[in-house]
Amino acid sequence: MRTMYSSFFGIAVVAACAAQAQDAASQLPACGALASFTLPDVRVTSAAVQSEPVKTDLGNTLALPPFCRVLGVATPTPRSQIGFEVWLPLKDWNGRYAQVGNGGLGGVFFHELMAQMLTRGYAVAATDDGHKGSPVDGTWAIGEPEKVRDYAERAVHVTNGIGRQVTARHYGAAPKRNYFFGCSAGGREGLIEAQRYPEDFHGIVVGAPAIEWSNLLAAFVWNAQALHASDATFIPPDRLPAIQAAAIASCDTQDGVKDGIVSNPACRFDPGVLACGRVSPGESCLTTPQIDALKKIYAGLRDGAGRPIAPGYLPSGEAEVAAFGGGPRAYIFGEARGQSLNILFATGHFGGLVFERRDWDYRTFDFARDLPVARAKLGALLDASNPDLTAFARGGGKLLHYHGLLDGSIPAQMSTSYYDAVVDTMGGRARTAEFYRLFLAPGVLHCGFGPGPHAFGNLGPPGPLDAEHDTLMALERWVEQGVAPARIVATKYRDDDPARGVLMQRPLCPYPQLAKWDGKGPTDQATSFRCE
Repeated sequence: MRTMYSSFFGIAVVAACAAQAQDAASQLPACGALASFTLPDVRVTSAAVQSEPVKTDLGNTLALPPFCRVLGVATPTPRSQIGFEVWLPLKDWNGRYAQVGNGGLGGVFFHELMAQMLTRGYAVAATDDGHKGSPVDGTWAIGEPEKVRDYAERAVHVTNGIGRQVTARHYGAAPKRNYFFGCSAGGREGLIEAQRYPEDFHGIVVGAPAIEWSNLLAAFVWNAQALHASDATFIPPDRLPAIQAAAIASCDTQDGVKDGIVSNPACRFDPGVLACGRVSPGESCLTTPQIDALKKIYAGLRDGAGRPIAPGYLPSGEAEVAAFGGGPRAYIFGEARGQSLNILFATGHFGGLVFERRDWDYRTFDFARDLPVARAKLGALLDASNPDLTAFARGGGKLLHYHGLLDGSIPAQMSTSYYDAVVDTMGGRARTAEFYRLFLAPGVLHCGFGPGPHAFGNLGPPGPLDAEHDTLMALERWVEQGVAPARIVATKYRDDDPARGVLMQRPLCPYPQLAKWDGKGPTDQATSFRCE
C-alpha cells in the first residue's frame, strides 16, 4: 500500500505544491472561519490550511498542494462518533463535490482517494464510518448497535450532508454536481446510497462492490474451511503459479488473443489436470485433498443440497500479488496456514458484528445454523442487494459499476447477478442502460492492479484523464452532458509505471458485451477490439 500511493499520488503532485503555496496565506481567514461552522449534532474540531505533507491512516505520506482541511465529528445518536474530513482546493475548484468510500470494516479515512479527487479540483469528503481501528477489526461493534448502523449506512449519508454544506459555506455556492466513488466495502456504500438515499448523489462509481455482504463473508469462511479442513487440504504459495498457468492454458484465447489474460467470465477449469501422477516428475502437483479444496473455492458457497449461495472465483489469478493486496493469493490462500485475508475479515465480521465474541473461531461456523442467524440480525442493514433503483433513476442519477474478473475478494459474478436482477426489476436491458452500466475488467484484481490493463480511473496508477479512459470522467460526461459510456479504455503500463510508457490498451465493454479482437489489428491497441 505504502509503495503504491507514494508513487502514484505523492510524486505526481509535488510540482503543483510550489505553485500554490503562495495562495495559502490569502486563504487562511476563509478556511479558519469554518472552525465555527455549526449544524445540529455536528462539531468541527479543526479547520486550517494544510501545507505540510499528509500522513495517511494507511501509512503513506502524500505531498499535495496546500488545501483547506476541515475535520469534525457527527453524533446523530448518543453512541455515534462519526468522524469526517472535508478537503477544499484553495484554487481552481471545479464546482463539484466528491465523496469517497471506505474499505473493509472501516475505521480509517481513505486519504489516498481523497488526494486523487483533490488534485482533480473536487471538494472532497470522507468518513471513518463511525469508529477508529483496523479495517479487519470488528471488536468495535460489540455491544454497539448504533455504531453498526453508522458503519452500515448512516455515516456516508450524514457525511454527505455535512460535506456539501461545508463546501457551500466555503465557496459561497453549492456544488453544481455531487459524485460518489468507492470500491469494495466502499462500492457497497455507493449502492446503499443509490438504493436508500437516492437524492444524495447525481452520479456514483462503484467498484467491486460487496453487494451480498452476509453471503460474501460466509463465503470467506467457506474458502477458509475448505483450505484448512486438515493439513492435507492447505495449498501453499509455491503451488499457486502452477495452478495459475494451467488455468490460463485452459481459458485463454476466448477473446481471440493468446495473451495470458482471461476475458470470459464463464471460464471453467478442472484443477484435476495437476493431480500428482498426471504431471511430469519434478513439476508442481496437487494431492486429491488439495484438488477437492480448490474445486470448492471455484464452485462457491453452496447449501447442503448443493444450491449456490455465493459465487466462486474465476480461475487464472491464483498467484497474483498486488500492491493493494487484491489478488486471490492474499485473500483466499494466504502466505501460510491461517493467514488469509478471508479469515481476518470473516473473524472481524462474525466475531464482532454478528456473534459479538472476541474468541469467535471460523472453524466453528456451521452454515446451516449460523448463516440464517447472521442474515436475520444484519442482512437487511448490511446487504446492498435491492435491485429496485426506481427513485435513483427517476431523479436522473447515473451509476457506473466496474469489477475485475480476477478479483480475489469479491467474485465478479456477484456483480453480474446484481445487474441482471436490476434489469429484471427496472424494465429490461435498454431501460437499465439509460442510468446504469456495468463494466467487467479482464486481468484486474480487487479494485485495481493485475496482469491485464488495469488503469481506468480506479485504484492504482492513473490512466489518461479523459472520459474515454477514466471512470469518473466518463460518469461526469454522462451526468452533465447525457453521453453514456459505450466503452472505457483501460491502460497497462510497463512495470505498472506511467513514467515507462503504455504497454497495451483494451476496451472494457458494458456487460454483457465482451471485447473481441478484430483478427488483424495490433493486439496492444484498443482500436483492434470491438464490443460484441
